[in-house]
Amino acid sequence: MIEREKLQTAIVQAISPFANEEIQEEGGEDDDPFIHETATFLAQELIDSKIEITDDQADLHDEDLENLPITQILSPHIIQLLAPSDPLNIISTIIQIYTAPDPDPETHPRLRNGPCEVHPSRNSLMRQLCERVMPLTFHHLIPRSTHRQLLKRHVFSRAEMTTRGASICRACHSAIHRMYDNKTLALELNTVDKLLAQEKVQRFCEWKSKQRVRVV
Repeated sequence: MIEREKLQTAIVQAISPFANEEIQEEGGEDDDPFIHETATFLAQELIDSKIEITDDQADLHDEDLENLPITQILSPHIIQLLAPSDPLNIISTIIQIYTAPDPDPETHPRLRNGPCEVHPSRNSLMRQLCERVMPLTFHHLIPRSTHRQLLKRHVFSRAEMTTRGASICRACHSAIHRMYDNKTLALELNTVDKLLAQEKVQRFCEWKSKQRVRVV
């Protein structure tokens, strides 16, 4: 049985780069009504169809992906609503995110709440971003939309791509994705040190560290 909330989260992350409305600094895709309305609609279409989404569908070649029930259901809607150049890439990303294991709570212990920081590895020191104590999100240092192509090219293992990441606040998360496209993040800025070495990231985090945390 499809998990509605997990599926909607996967769709939001997959379609956000293709949405027409500008992602705002504080909320990111979390506050974009177009993205959420689209994700809710697409998720309901899949739930009503009673199809299954399994991890063996995540690494299929395009010719096999095209024949999946999820593709037959979503492709016409995605083309109409988002007009992407490659709807299969979005569908593949939805499958990968939905079927990916959750981050290891031992290596990312403050995913829900804590200082905005990154964890290069379990045994190394934490590196701070904006340092504000607040709810956190998981930033994949190798963005999920690039996983399928990188797997085909044997650049990274699937385990490495799904677990390498940082626990950071939504504002820093959204800013990183505005500054760099997913290909650049995956191939050039795929480690904590490389990301934190960027002057644009440093300037943003320094500015953001001085902003008050909004209490909801």
